[in-house]
Amino acid sequence: MTGVWQELADSLPRQYGIIWICAAIALSFAVCSIYSRSYGRDMLRQPPGSRIALAVDEAFAPSERFAGFVHEASGTSLIVTDLPLMAFEQFSKLGNAAERLKAQGVSGISQHLLPSRGGDYIYFRGEQTTSLVDYAKYILIFRDAGATGMVTANIPVAALSSGVVTEPQIETILASATIRPKGCGRQAAVFDVV
Repeated sequence: MTGVWQELADSLPRQYGIIWICAAIALSFAVCSIYSRSYGRDMLRQPPGSRIALAVDEAFAPSERFAGFVHEASGTSLIVTDLPLMAFEQFSKLGNAAERLKAQGVSGISQHLLPSRGGDYIYFRGEQTTSLVDYAKYILIFRDAGATGMVTANIPVAALSSGVVTEPQIETILASATIRPKGCGRQAAVFDVV
């Protein structure tokens, strides 16, 4: 049988062999790409009672006190809030949102773009000082699946400075936020610090 395959290979011009190798490599990349995308979707985790799902690893545990996740080692919390679709329009102006955030004790508010996130979203950063800890705040408000979602990341400034949690890590988590079509549940206080 090897002789037949060898004869076939010898009878084809060299260019066909290169084309077949390139096609096999392209097919491999396509399969890996599809696998990695589906793997990323499988990694989305949803806190109980919320429609919002995030790509958080096992270092983030579901919170027992609010809808979201907690990174115990750093004191970081990710609070998710399900909102009606019309809430997105209320937050769409920086001035209006900045006033709401200031009323909650958030200062230094600035609007940014979130790398690798598409669709309708608003992304703010700010700081919040409490009597115990200073927090960096990363706030994503997005519209998806006929609803508005809000994810507030509260990161102790010391955890960011030490590198226990990094800004790119938090922004990757926020960029993954999506609203799933299943059941809605309890809502967290929008700007609570845990």
